[in-house]
Amino acid sequence: MEEQGIKFCKLADWCCAYGNTDKGLSTGHATYDWSNRFDHAVGRLTPFGAVGIGDTVMDSRLFQRPFTSFGNLAHFEGGADVDLSHSFTLTLSAYDIAPWGNQTIVSRFVGASRKCRNI
Repeated sequence: MEEQGIKFCKLADWCCAYGNTDKGLSTGHATYDWSNRFDHAVGRLTPFGAVGIGDTVMDSRLFQRPFTSFGNLAHFEGGADVDLSHSFTLTLSAYDIAPWGNQTIVSRFVGASRKCRNI
């Protein structure tokens, strides 16, 4: 039987600003995100942890946020993958996003020309 160690994967994303900020398609800045994931398979269960830094909250392939953002942040995720069969995997996880410093939030629904007030 082959013994597996802890796997490590890093991912870096860079995006150029090409969308209209008035329509919420871009922050008007080039952005980056650097993520690191650690996991270790134990039978059908694979616990994992991920940590990263960036200057935007990236959308995932499963969820598009109702906003774009620009500002320094760290993000954390922990959970487990459960292999249900050769074709299906169930993933359970929790995450947190911790921004610091100035943040710019651009709504994908409220145009820049609409006035918003603080409540």
